[in-house]
Amino acid sequence: MAGDAEFVNGTQADDRATQIEIRQACSSDRDAIGDFLAGLSLRTRYLRFFAGVMPVTPAMLHRLAGGGMADGDAASGGTGGDHIDALLATEDGAIIGHAMAVGTRGSSGAQVTEIGVVVADARQGQGVGSALMRALAGRAQARGATVIVMDVLAENQETLAMITNHFPAARHHRSGPYVTIHVPLARYQEEQPREPFARTRQPQPCGQPGHDRKRHLRQRAAAGLPVG
Repeated sequence: MAGDAEFVNGTQADDRATQIEIRQACSSDRDAIGDFLAGLSLRTRYLRFFAGVMPVTPAMLHRLAGGGMADGDAASGGTGGDHIDALLATEDGAIIGHAMAVGTRGSSGAQVTEIGVVVADARQGQGVGSALMRALAGRAQARGATVIVMDVLAENQETLAMITNHFPAARHHRSGPYVTIHVPLARYQEEQPREPFARTRQPQPCGQPGHDRKRHLRQRAAAGLPVG
């Protein structure tokens, strides 16, 4: 993207920010994903997984890497025929963000996608999380999903504000300490005055020739925090 200006929160991004790249997770990323999770603070892990201390098992890493689906496997990491879409945000080859969408069928038979995003502590608030969310939303819509569902802790006001900013049509339902958010994808692209999804390129598929650092896709963003 030489010659293209990138912006974060309305100001021109520095050289470091422009090198953030988003790609599809592969089974070969499992160890790196484990290291990424181990480097998160207890607070960030709690906001994403609702547990500060959690066992990082091979089965968990398998699922976070896309359940093997990126390598052509069946949805062995999911249950009940779930479709798993996992993306990574990287900088200089190191993982700084992870996002996962799990596609299921709702009670009405409509395709529903549940999304979870987490960003390294040092890179929060710099657009990484929202770029991952936009990428997952577009990919889910392309697969035929009509609703995105996100569970967020009610105390996580920064994330709730960010979601409202990016998804004006989102509906919030409070249940105890959690807020469940439903975003109708049919209206998603019609309500993007702040950050048009059309300007966000698709992540590089796993194992494609452009998988090297210079060919990774760069993302524009406005804000990024862990999303449950």
